[in-house]
This record gives sequence, C-alpha cells and structure tokens, in this order.
Amino acid sequence: MRLLFPFVLLATVLILFAMWVLPILNWKDFKIVAKLRRYSYWGLDYSKYGTTYSLQKYSQQALIVGFLSFALCYSSLDSMVYSLIITVCILFMLPYFIFLNSVRVYNDHLQEQIISYIQYAILFLKENRQVVSLLKDCAEIAEEPLAGDLKLLLKDIYENADLRLALKHFEKKYPQEEIKKLDNLLISKSLDGVYNLKQYDLTYSAIEMYQVTLSNYQIGREAKRKGFYMIVVLSIFVSYMVHAMFTVDMGANVTKVKFYYFLFYIFHVVLVLFYEHWSTLKNTFK
Repeated sequence: MRLLFPFVLLATVLILFAMWVLPILNWKDFKIVAKLRRYSYWGLDYSKYGTTYSLQKYSQQALIVGFLSFALCYSSLDSMVYSLIITVCILFMLPYFIFLNSVRVYNDHLQEQIISYIQYAILFLKENRQVVSLLKDCAEIAEEPLAGDLKLLLKDIYENADLRLALKHFEKKYPQEEIKKLDNLLISKSLDGVYNLKQYDLTYSAIEMYQVTLSNYQIGREAKRKGFYMIVVLSIFVSYMVHAMFTVDMGANVTKVKFYYFLFYIFHVVLVLFYEHWSTLKNTFK
C-alpha cells in the first residue's frame, strides 16, 4: 500500500499527458485508432446537442473518477496492473457517458418544446390569428433548437410564398404525427380562412395524449435506469465482500481469482456502456 499513492500519481500524469499531447500527433492513419477516436473526447460533437465539455473539465473529472476507480479496484484486486487497465477503460469512456447524457437531456427538452409549440399554436388558432403571425409568435416563445427551426420555416414561407411546401420541409425534421395534424390545421386556415373545428378537437386531444405518453415514457425510463444501476452496484458490492471475506480462507488460487475478478469488473464497465448506449440512442421516444 505504500506504493499506491506514487503509482496513482504517476498514472495520473501519464493519463493527463495522453489527453493533452497525443491528440496533437497524427494518429488518423490508423484505422483502429480512428474508430476508437469516434467514441473518445476528440471524436464527439457536444455542440450539436447544445452543451460544451471543455478539456479542462474532462481533466478535472478524470482526476477524481480515475483516483476513485483505481483505489476501489486496487483495494479488492490488490493488483496495480489490473486496476490501471480498468481505470483507463473508465476514463476513456467517461466523455461518451457525458455525451449520452447530453443527448438524453437534449431530446427530452426538444420533446417538451414540441408540445409547447403545438399548444400555443392551437391556442392562437382559437383566437383566429393569421398563420404567419401565429408562427412568428411561436418562434418568439419557443426555445432552441425549435425556435431556430421555426424561424427557418418563416424564412422558407417568405422566400417561396408556399406555406404547404414550407411545412413539408419542417415535417422532415419533425415527423411527429401531432406536428402533421397541426400543419393540416394551418393549411386549412391559410386556404379557407377558417380551421376545421372537428380537426381542431382531434389535434387538441392528440397533443394531450402525446404529453401523457411522453411523461409516462420518461418516468418509466428513469425507473429502469435506477433499477439497473442498483443491480450493478449490488452485484459489485456482493462480489467485493465475497472476495474480501472468503478468498483466502478457501485456499483458492489467488492469481486466478484476481484475473476472474478483473474480468468481472471489465464486464460490468462494458455492460454499463452498452446499457447507456441502448437506452439513449436506441430506446428513444416515438
């Protein structure tokens, strides 16, 4: 244990060196490196989802997470090599976890903005507002990224003088059925000067159902995530206790046991990565 702190300090320096210096070198010619880079800090586009993740912040988090990971692994494995490998894997995947969280927050915010936009739009229709005026007010009320897309919609209407075509372009980015129903109301209002009352009631009911379904989906998703992480933590805790209490007493091959526990920890790290990837990018709200 006396060598633990110097070793952690050396590992930290090497990791920071890798984060700050290696990206300057030209590693793009290596295919494996290029594929790994896509999921590293330098291959992820956080700005696309309205967040920033500076290298300084990554370094600060890496120091804390790396030290805790190494200390926990070393306390159970009593192997610097295995502990360092696990810590490096965790630090490599840390930016991707941050990225997935940004995607999840962005998508939730966007869904809420869609609901808000439709609610305001049908409310303004009830007041017999003109379509262009209605869209202008919605663009002012909405938040990014929907506000920017509504402004592009208005620009498309002004440039082409074709509401139907502009709304079709808007639907390509927002293909939700509720958006399409609202667009039909707007087209009806633009062509006939009035909207279809029955169609209005159906759209109003649809957005209420959409809001309830979205809320249930988010509650269910978060409940599943909490349940998943409770199981992961409990699994690691139980394995740690078994290893600490019984391994030596059972006279087991310590080297082999260390290797099996190393594989056990690596499996859990990969499992968490795949779960977050699936729950964020695959199991999306539709």
